[in-house]
Amino acid sequence: MAPSRTGRNVGGRIAASAVATLLVGCAVAGPSAPPTSSISTSTPVITPTMVHTDPPVQPTPTAAPTPTSAPTATPRPSEVDGWRLVAPPASFFNPVAGARGRFVGFGTQPNCDVDVELCPVGDAFYSQDGINWSTAVSNDAFTDAQGRTIVMTAVTPYAGGFVATGSIIDRATEVVVGGVWVSDDGTAWSMVNMPPIDLGVTHGICEGVGYVFGGLGLAAVGDRLLARGFRDGPRNCDPNREIFALQSGDGRNWEPASLPDLGSRGYVSGFQGGRQFVLAIGEAGRTEIWTSPEGSEWTVGSMDVPRGAILRKIVETPDGYVAFVSRERASPHFQIVLASADGQRWEQIAEEQLPPDWEPVSDAVLVGNTIVAIGGFGHDADPFNYQGTLYGITQTTDGVTWSTPETAAFAGYYISSLTTDGTTVLVDGQRYSDPDYVHFVKSSW
Repeated sequence: MAPSRTGRNVGGRIAASAVATLLVGCAVAGPSAPPTSSISTSTPVITPTMVHTDPPVQPTPTAAPTPTSAPTATPRPSEVDGWRLVAPPASFFNPVAGARGRFVGFGTQPNCDVDVELCPVGDAFYSQDGINWSTAVSNDAFTDAQGRTIVMTAVTPYAGGFVATGSIIDRATEVVVGGVWVSDDGTAWSMVNMPPIDLGVTHGICEGVGYVFGGLGLAAVGDRLLARGFRDGPRNCDPNREIFALQSGDGRNWEPASLPDLGSRGYVSGFQGGRQFVLAIGEAGRTEIWTSPEGSEWTVGSMDVPRGAILRKIVETPDGYVAFVSRERASPHFQIVLASADGQRWEQIAEEQLPPDWEPVSDAVLVGNTIVAIGGFGHDADPFNYQGTLYGITQTTDGVTWSTPETAAFAGYYISSLTTDGTTVLVDGQRYSDPDYVHFVKSSW
């Protein structure tokens, strides 16, 4: 196991306490059965001002190479280093969100390969521990009367409960519209009765197997919600697409919102809520950070990063923000950590050359006073891990000094994202010999 490490401290320290990114304090309301919903086919909402940005292509994992001889699986303990390996309630379970001691998530319908086809949503689920899941009441809210495919794209907690968005795809015409669903506490969902949101058309990616289609991301500040959408044009390989925003004060009534005039300066590399809305626009050698208390008036700051670097993650702390940046295509990898009190003025606090075969932070959340992060920590000798990287979890309270990585629980798995309800952390994982996804869950830190 790799030792703990300390990066070169080039600035001040940061503090953190029990505040998680996007988590909004609110008492959880009791469940209520939603009415049956149908998807409207009326005129789309008014088209807000458009800007262009590079498309976040719907991820399609590369097919794993077939090993020359089939390895024999080694029985795995159910818990390693406090991480419990559990099967989610659906073979593909995404998106997932957590808040106020509860997780919510959406599973695709069975017998659908998300690597090569558009898989419609099946059911919504909720859990109080990330291990035991119950099916939420939906009253056919995720079934389209016209037979179109509904793919859920985002879910977030806010002061009034949970809000989710999805793309509704007509496979015959390739027309895509957006929909919104709401829940008081994750136990019951209903679809918002509103004009469909124009998301353009869907089409196959230029190289490989997969689809590109418009979608809606979500962020919340208290009871204020901001949906950042993008719509695709005709089938082509042009990376530019139109982006727009909608805002709501209750999750049920939406109207166009203003975004900064981004022009063609880069792509959206971060979008989140918390104390304020934060929108990060990346370009070579510089990342613009825009902040807004309510999603209407935006103030621009900047983050100076090396040419070719990429913003990986911004984590909100009680004293501000911590950002993780890495030099793309650098060998060995370099990881840079920056801190900001207001999201506008950023100071580099650490720069570290990672050991050979290590990979920088790819996702992180705040749990208590600790930032919990995913990274790569060398070569994975497990024959089932065709990715070859040994992934693990490491922790820091200041962005400079890191704990010894926990890797034993994740050997043979690719882990990609973290979700927390404030105390428990849920990690998405996939074993390349198995098409189904798994969860790793840990609640004591």
